[in-house]
Amino acid sequence: MPRRCQRSVDRRSGFTLIELLIVLSLIGTLMALLLPAAMDAHRKGRMTKCMGNARQIVSLFNIAVQDLRMVYPSPAGNDNAFAQDATLKLFFKDINLLKCPSDSGAPSYPGGNPCFNAGLSLASYCYAKSDISGVGVMGVGGKRASAFRSPSQKALLVEPTLDPANGCSWHSKVPSSGMVGFLDSHALLAPTNCPGVIATAAMPPRDRLYY
Repeated sequence: MPRRCQRSVDRRSGFTLIELLIVLSLIGTLMALLLPAAMDAHRKGRMTKCMGNARQIVSLFNIAVQDLRMVYPSPAGNDNAFAQDATLKLFFKDINLLKCPSDSGAPSYPGGNPCFNAGLSLASYCYAKSDISGVGVMGVGGKRASAFRSPSQKALLVEPTLDPANGCSWHSKVPSSGMVGFLDSHALLAPTNCPGVIATAAMPPRDRLYY
């Protein structure tokens, strides 16, 4: 008689509840580890974009100054409305250049809305046409470019979050910090307690980063 082949039958089908919970736990752990790193990378990307914008804006200002007999302009309106000026708007045709990707507004601005407004040509950045006392920046409006002996230490552009009165920051967990663009077209993220931000006449020249 032919022998009958006996095959073992595996009655298991799919995952058990315990195995499923283990897999979900591992996925949750991986997400908890990777998500902060991804968010931090995204934040740094926005900050890099903002820094690039600040550099380009200062460069465009310096080009405009050459057409204005080497004198920095003093446009009317708020510090962040410089692109509304009839002369300067010719240089700031790309309105998105005026926007910080992290612009979430400041308490001193109406309604806490973003400082940037494309329709009104309002920028996320403030042009130091006059003294910005809350930040310790001396104005450049009406002054000749040759009046500044250290362009790498003279601020032309600042974010409003640098003012302690606003008590916020777009790029850092530390309040009262913001992007600063200098006359030599470099930019950096600075906290308010950085030497020279709240400057005094008695402060050594090497510490007057914004003068």
